Amino acid sequence: MEHIKAFIKAVGGKWFMLPSALAGIITVYNFVSPSIGWPEMSWWVVIPIALGLIITWAVVGLIITVVKQERTIRESWEFFDRSGRHLISVKDAIELIIERLSGQWSPDLDIDAKRSKAAAKLREIGFEGQIPIWGYEIIELPDRFQDFRKQIPSRFWGDNYIKLDYVYIADSSEDAPVIHTHEAEEANLNRQEQRIYGDLRINRKALELLCPPEDI
Repeated sequence: MEHIKAFIKAVGGKWFMLPSALAGIITVYNFVSPSIGWPEMSWWVVIPIALGLIITWAVVGLIITVVKQERTIRESWEFFDRSGRHLISVKDAIELIIERLSGQWSPDLDIDAKRSKAAAKLREIGFEGQIPIWGYEIIELPDRFQDFRKQIPSRFWGDNYIKLDYVYIADSSEDAPVIHTHEAEEANLNRQEQRIYGDLRINRKALELLCPPEDI
């Protein structure tokens, strides 16, 4: 029963409307053609044509459904993948946010202002815990980092910013991380522990879903 329901969902309804209508027209034509003097088609021709239309359309519906399901599964894998293959740099994330959201901002903003707003949006996303932001925590300044990425705690973004000049002045990589965060001036100066992260990354698919294009 489950397989039948899946089949009906894939090829039923709208998928059967056109082939069923064509098959019905052919059948009606064969019934009325003798009375109006039109040439009659052999039932050995009519039946295969009608069935062929329905079967072909059913196959088309199944193929379309399978493609959609495979795309959904692939996107789910990318969303939850922890291999790092689908993490993008903070620079690419900022550019993606600018591309997707700049239409909501003032048209008078220059590129630096847009980058600042996009970085603030990324900080908001991290603070709200909407999407995890990953980075290498620094062990000792200036350039000794942990050898694995950490999911940056959401509370971190309440007191820390993305260091835009470092993001755009040098390329960062796993082998040579660049510091990407700095503490906000309004942060608690009496806090004993100050954390700094480099080579920030975020899941591309999750960010695209959170910031869809305006034309959707």
